Amino acid sequence: MPQIPEYIRATSMVFCIIIMCLGVIGNIMVPIVILKTKDMRNSTNIFLTNLSIADLLVLLVCTPTVLVEVNSPPEVWVLGEEMCKAVPFVELTVAHASVLTILAISFERYYAICEPLKAGYVCTKARALLICLAAWTVAAILTR
Repeated sequence: MPQIPEYIRATSMVFCIIIMCLGVIGNIMVPIVILKTKDMRNSTNIFLTNLSIADLLVLLVCTPTVLVEVNSPPEVWVLGEEMCKAVPFVELTVAHASVLTILAISFERYYAICEPLKAGYVCTKARALLICLAAWTVAAILTR
């Protein structure tokens, strides 16, 4: 079996590690800023926090597996059967949850722009939290 050349492995590992570190730092900062600043706690930022958590999951679950795959023989999965099932599940669930969250942001922005009088009682923080929970639930069910 052909091996991945060393310079490609080294370059991809460096880029993966840089992207992972910057991504983790940035995606941890988003919820911290929103939770610490009372004025930032609105429905749009709740959705953005949800997207940040989804990105964080991708970075923490999928990037390390890419690093392992790059350093493994081709066509060999060395992480075991559980991770073989878990990694694609997490990838797809996060992708679905992100898409559903962006859809929710679109609806919320529609109400804020086209129905400004309704937006105050339609786009609440509690409703945004419920929508985020529903997005993750639907995403997990559809991924299964």
